[in-house]
Amino acid sequence: MRHTQSVSLARFRLAPLVLAIAAAGAYAEDKLALEEIIVTAQKREQQIQDVPISMTVETAALLEKKGINTLEGLSNQTPSLVIQDGGRVSSVAIRGLGSPGLDTVESSVGIYIDEVYFGRSRLSRNPLFDMDRIEVLRGPQGTLYGRNTIAGAISMHTARPTDEFEGRVLAETGNIDSYKYEGYVSGPLTPTISGRIAGMAAHRGAYLENSEGPDGGGQDTEAFRASLAWDASESFSVFAKYDHMNHRNNGIYDQLVADPFRVWANYPGIDLKKDDKQQVGGVGKQNIADSVGGYYVSDVFAVHANWDMDSGYSLKSITGYNEYDARSRDYITASPVDSLTINGLTERTEYLSQELRLESPTDKPFRFIAGLFADSYKMRTLPRDGQYAALNLGGSVLPNFVNGISTSPQLAFLDAVYGPGTRARVGQGFANGTQESFRLFTPAGSPDGKTSNLKQEIETWSAYFEGTYEFNEKWQMILGVRYTDETNKVDMAKGTYYVNGNGLPWGAFPTGAEIAAAAKAADPTLPVGLPLLGLIYGGTAATPIGGGLQVKDLPLLIAAPGGTPMASDEISKDQLIPSAKLQYFYDDSTMFYLTVSSGFKAGGFNSSNINVYSRATDSFKSEEALAFELGGKFTFLDGAAQVNVAVFRTEFDDLQVSTITPQGAATVINAAGAITQGLELDGSWRVSEVVTLGASYAYLDAYYTDSVPLTCGGYQKKIREQAGEVFSAGNPCTFLLDDQPSGDDSMQRAPENTFTVWGEYFAPVGGDWELQVYGALNYRDKSSTSLENYFYADDLTLLSGRVGFVNESSGWSVALFGNNLLDDDGMVLVQDNSGGAVKGIITTPRTYGLQLTKSF
Repeated sequence: MRHTQSVSLARFRLAPLVLAIAAAGAYAEDKLALEEIIVTAQKREQQIQDVPISMTVETAALLEKKGINTLEGLSNQTPSLVIQDGGRVSSVAIRGLGSPGLDTVESSVGIYIDEVYFGRSRLSRNPLFDMDRIEVLRGPQGTLYGRNTIAGAISMHTARPTDEFEGRVLAETGNIDSYKYEGYVSGPLTPTISGRIAGMAAHRGAYLENSEGPDGGGQDTEAFRASLAWDASESFSVFAKYDHMNHRNNGIYDQLVADPFRVWANYPGIDLKKDDKQQVGGVGKQNIADSVGGYYVSDVFAVHANWDMDSGYSLKSITGYNEYDARSRDYITASPVDSLTINGLTERTEYLSQELRLESPTDKPFRFIAGLFADSYKMRTLPRDGQYAALNLGGSVLPNFVNGISTSPQLAFLDAVYGPGTRARVGQGFANGTQESFRLFTPAGSPDGKTSNLKQEIETWSAYFEGTYEFNEKWQMILGVRYTDETNKVDMAKGTYYVNGNGLPWGAFPTGAEIAAAAKAADPTLPVGLPLLGLIYGGTAATPIGGGLQVKDLPLLIAAPGGTPMASDEISKDQLIPSAKLQYFYDDSTMFYLTVSSGFKAGGFNSSNINVYSRATDSFKSEEALAFELGGKFTFLDGAAQVNVAVFRTEFDDLQVSTITPQGAATVINAAGAITQGLELDGSWRVSEVVTLGASYAYLDAYYTDSVPLTCGGYQKKIREQAGEVFSAGNPCTFLLDDQPSGDDSMQRAPENTFTVWGEYFAPVGGDWELQVYGALNYRDKSSTSLENYFYADDLTLLSGRVGFVNESSGWSVALFGNNLLDDDGMVLVQDNSGGAVKGIITTPRTYGLQLTKSF
């Protein structure tokens, strides 16, 4: 068995670690045993090596050593986990499957804090402070965790109140004008009640220098947590907590990085960058230079009650409630004169959950966990004065008509009579006179502030059971099933409150005379008289564009007409989510397992306000998965070394993907089937009392297996037109995910290879002081960041380190730390940017600083 294992590892370059472990076996001593890690991945306390799940666990000590204070930072050091913070939206993926990152779409990766569910990927921005541990569970976790864990789950556990008085304060300063203050106090309040208060405040300055507007990349965070633990009796206990978090992204993160089709060729001084320089801004009504960025505020309550009955059974109650407000003031396109702007849209989510769980005794061959669960999720936009989406939708429409007028043979007389170039000025006058008709304002609600334009309510209830039967000391089977029933209701106002830049209902178009007057107002030197201009412009507005439509109808092809009635809809779905796990314990240090599990992600609604009103595309249905995982967990050298391996394959049906409509709006549809498969390895070895080494590796092969036709983005369309393809209203540009014109059928956010190697060293340096050194090298292959696989995040190599001096007796410590020490400035996100230009986000640059800590 060991020979076979070492050969497998050698294939993935970890053979030296295993061979060294085997060679040193005779010299191992119990005192070198790795710290035992207890997890609750299966809702019971277990030693991590006994859990039949491929998982990564970061304890509080490891989070500090690795400099991880956000989930995005965690993903940089966790194979198979990719988290991308795009500024306005975030995406979370495990093994290549992730959420579209849209506001009304729940994540494919379940995020939990103290067993309370958070359904939106934006919550990945919550700061990590005063944590006990984070468990990253790979693969479907639907039986015990419920819906929307089809890719996996991230379970975060905060530190609990202690029975003895203790505390800690931390002060940190670093480059990029950064600082952080953090601390906690914990201890008994009465003989049966303990309390804990923790807080943090952090700031990072902007690192993206913007020549057009506010610099980008800055962050500010304030958070605190208060918790109580009450041991009412030997058999009954209660834990309660309240969290508050206020996080702000200052400026935006993306920038123009390529312009292959010369979209911005006529903009003076355009400077394409892949570094820390931006040219992002807006003009006129699109200008939101003040307070650009995102604002996120959350309040979280949780109450856990546990009753250990005399029979050996335990009854647990977990009640959770959270409110989350998200407000964005952002430029969507990364361009000097922005065409798409989100200004002040605010969304509020409210979530309430209740779980009752019965756990049987664990001292018999058969044991089980059974539970009932119900939750209610509400989301709405908040109608407040001055909040709207400002979308300049004429940017991709008007240039064609300007060019048409400028080159029209019928208007050649203008150049002859009024001088060369007059046609071009008349053409530009048409754009000046109609531009406000293409500027769409979508307020967050009714003008009187009484009605939201979007309300969503999701209610679920479920019952689950997972039983374990030990056939003997070596074999055990775990069978589980969850039944869940979900109802999703939505009220949407697509077009209800739309107005154009003239303050008229969306779709209102000026007459020829009105266009001429606006054109002359913008350019008083136009030599053409208003009557003649009015005839030209009126004729242009009446020009047929196919399908019985005219140019003046163009706004209604882009968005629903103003005054469209609010619509209500509802979808319901019930689902069985079974799972089976077979475990074989060769001995106390060797465990093999085989898992077959199903996954389920609920359907939902598209709420993009610029979608043309259409019942057919408002909703999308659920997606499902069937997963297989074969793995082993091995302990060597009397506990001094561990190696874990997992081989997996997951098949997805009706996969939800975020694509674009012909009007350019983001929308989610069930588009494809897909497979993710690969291998995951991790190992650690305490070589001596002062040296510990570790490594992890993941190979991922994630690709689409079928697809419905999808609408091309602007970049793909231009690429294919350059290759000679011709598109029209009757022959639109479409593509298939499993037969991509780019030649790459792989899934997004699915790097083929990722690995981490790390090491730590301890040594006394005099008195009660100890030197502690930690270093880690993390590598991630490039991966697609667009559905069409034309754009890729760069491969990343991130080096982090920490050198500290610790005095256990006095409680003082001082440390130097650094992240991305090699200053890798590769792109972590690249996307189409409005009509064929390309935008991107670079890696957070090198950060370093000094940290001072006092424990008591």
